[in-house]
Amino acid sequence: MDHDTEGSPSKERRGRPPKPDALTPAQRAKRYRDRKKVTGPIVSKNHSIPEAMAHLQLKYDQERMKVMLLENQLREAERKAASSCGPHPLAKQVEALLKQRQEQDAIIRACNAEIARLRDYISSRK
Repeated sequence: MDHDTEGSPSKERRGRPPKPDALTPAQRAKRYRDRKKVTGPIVSKNHSIPEAMAHLQLKYDQERMKVMLLENQLREAERKAASSCGPHPLAKQVEALLKQRQEQDAIIRACNAEIARLRDYISSRK
């Protein structure tokens, strides 16, 4: 039986040709790990649901404290702005604080949604 070798100039290699810019397995694994870091805690065999809920509750509490601090700063800035005449130099600071508060509220809403999703998951497993 006569078989052509891989290095034979008379025949091309079989199968799909390799891409010139293909990632190595190590590069693919690194990208996968990086994506997982961005998504946050994952409930799996290694992460119990109570641990994930505790993590979310801690994050929620931290963000809520930031909101309370921003609200206090906003009240103080509004009080200073109201006591002065004309456009106040703190007007930009007040706007920045309002924007930060909106961002913190969005984070809190996301945490609440995740906590509700985990509670639903727990209740469906019982």
